[in-house]
Amino acid sequence: MEENKTKLKNYEKTKPERELIRVTYVLRDMELPTEVMLTKKSMLRWFALAFGLVAPNDSRNKIIDILDIVFNNSFNNEAIEADQVYEEMKRKNIKVSNKLVRYHLKNLCDLGLLEKRGKKYFICSAEIGNKDDIKLGYEEKVATRIKKINDKIALALEKLKEKYKN
Repeated sequence: MEENKTKLKNYEKTKPERELIRVTYVLRDMELPTEVMLTKKSMLRWFALAFGLVAPNDSRNKIIDILDIVFNNSFNNEAIEADQVYEEMKRKNIKVSNKLVRYHLKNLCDLGLLEKRGKKYFICSAEIGNKDDIKLGYEEKVATRIKKINDKIALALEKLKEKYKN
């Protein structure tokens, strides 16, 4: 028992909480009215809100512009490089730094929404079956990770329950 307490104290000193975090998901359960599905722009905004990429009433739309460019290329079976995303945004007169583009692309990869192969970015795709099945790709790359997170939280709750009963 004493040995476990010592291990715990040493662990708390050597492993800051931020090092335990692998990825952060913010998911919002939102209505999906038919009006939203009428335009690409409103669907992108809805997706970014639902997936926690932007906050409600947030006027910063760079991530949405980046998604628009990457989705356009990916859904037309073309990969895109970070520099190409940056150049496309400049062509559209969207003020953004190349560093910010790379930052958002990395975050989208970390979340599992995008994949990077070499210098090219793609929308997540299915490992098995139809590579163009975006829903299956999402389920494989993102939904399974979220399920694992939920499983860990449920386990922690069970362990907490045990600790409180003693």
